[in-house]
Amino acid sequence: RQAQNMTLKGNYGLYYRDQESAMVTDSALMIQVDGADTMYIHADTLRSEQHPDFEEESRILRAYYKVKIFRNDLQVMCDSLVYVEADSVFDFFGEPVIWSDENQLTASHIRIFMVDQQLERMFLSGVAFVASQKDSVSFDQMRGKEMTGYFKDNKLDRILVSGNGQTIYYAIDQELIVGANKTVCSDLTIYLKDNKISRVVYTSQPDGTYYPLSLLPAEEALLSDFKWLEQWRPLTWEVNGVKYVNDRSISTQQTGFSFVAQSRSKLPNPIGGVLWFGVDDTYSTVYVPIYCGIREVPRPFAVGNGDFKHFTWESAFWVFNFVSNYAYSRYKDMIK
Repeated sequence: RQAQNMTLKGNYGLYYRDQESAMVTDSALMIQVDGADTMYIHADTLRSEQHPDFEEESRILRAYYKVKIFRNDLQVMCDSLVYVEADSVFDFFGEPVIWSDENQLTASHIRIFMVDQQLERMFLSGVAFVASQKDSVSFDQMRGKEMTGYFKDNKLDRILVSGNGQTIYYAIDQELIVGANKTVCSDLTIYLKDNKISRVVYTSQPDGTYYPLSLLPAEEALLSDFKWLEQWRPLTWEVNGVKYVNDRSISTQQTGFSFVAQSRSKLPNPIGGVLWFGVDDTYSTVYVPIYCGIREVPRPFAVGNGDFKHFTWESAFWVFNFVSNYAYSRYKDMIK
């Protein structure tokens, strides 16, 4: 079914002319075309119906189960959604997650308001959370009962946190993380520039503690309900059997690990295949050969040798992360 700039596709569909409603299922896809702001909604089932309160054509779209949305400036994952075309309002349900550039936003319920296909504002309720990654183990975090986010030119401009506000905000000096501020404040405002958190203003009796990075306890580094879901971020979409990809850099300061696979048929099998494996940032790691003939994982890379919250000099991840953090302060001199 196609109406105005909205198209519904799927492997199975029904259209009821009298009710002006349609249902598409089995790889269901909705495409709302608007130049560079074209939006793709994928779900198990999509339903489109005429809004009962409007005589002119105005649709209500409902999407069910494993919903994913892709726009160049915004990606969403949730269990279900309702979109009211007359109001240009999206409601997301079922552990919704929104990604806006480097920011991840989660809540029990999220509502987004749009004007002329442009993002205007959004409302998050029920354990609202904003997180952004500073390096491979450090995350800026903001948590509250409710949040209202405002967009400017389709980018987050500021976020108002109302009720039970908590933050962990990492301090940077000459591109090096030097410490963390952990603060409790009922209400606060987060300001962003180019979709990056630039400052936080606490508006009512903040109670905070500053930790030098070396003295930050592991149990204080993450707020309650923190979860990082980057691996589920929708970055591809498919139209007419052609898959498209939203390109992303693979060599960034947020790299957890990287590898280069090499196959050499002229060598014996146990050493012919090798995985050149490196942890942390690609520019400052040292790639270690892991041959296909090994029978156990080398101890520096083994599970159980240190973890996300406990530092150890015997863990390759922690050692390389330590070196990378110092390299940041003299990056142009260190990286040749």
